Amino acid sequence: AAISGTAPHFVRCINPNNRRCPSSLDTQTCLEQLRCGGVMDAVHVTRSGFSSRFPYSDFVSRYQPCAPPGLPSQTPPREKAGAILHHLQLHADQYRLGRTKLFLRHSVLEEIEVARSERLKMAAAVLQHAWVAHKARAEFLHLLAELRERQRVASLELCRHLRRACARTAWVRECEALRRQQE
Repeated sequence: AAISGTAPHFVRCINPNNRRCPSSLDTQTCLEQLRCGGVMDAVHVTRSGFSSRFPYSDFVSRYQPCAPPGLPSQTPPREKAGAILHHLQLHADQYRLGRTKLFLRHSVLEEIEVARSERLKMAAAVLQHAWVAHKARAEFLHLLAELRERQRVASLELCRHLRRACARTAWVRECEALRRQQE
């Protein structure tokens, strides 16, 4: 776990010969050890300028926000990585798709990171917008319910006052009618 988490700058031990004799160098044995240890491949890739290496699954999990819309989830990681790079409109000379890893030039990695951070900012803005809209709707519905309750109470009060006014008017009319009869 410690070796896989390190940078590619580490020491490889190479036996100079199979006989374990001092001051004797067998070039074939050394070359074979370098090939089997992956040092030759690492040197070749580094010389060609692809300083960043990612297993496909790691690349896809980190840069999924940059994926084109509608990319099926069951797509193999190698094809997903290629689709992400194509969607970002990168030139083919800026990256290489290996058997198990994706190789990127250093400048491309910076571009992809910028694109990822922009997409994450946009997603955060959408989430914030949705949350603020949800809170505003909830507040509006609360105020609307409060307003309707006030309207209901006000209409009951108005009806009570109207009934009282009508009853008073009727009473005044009756009083005037009685006074007229008494006159």
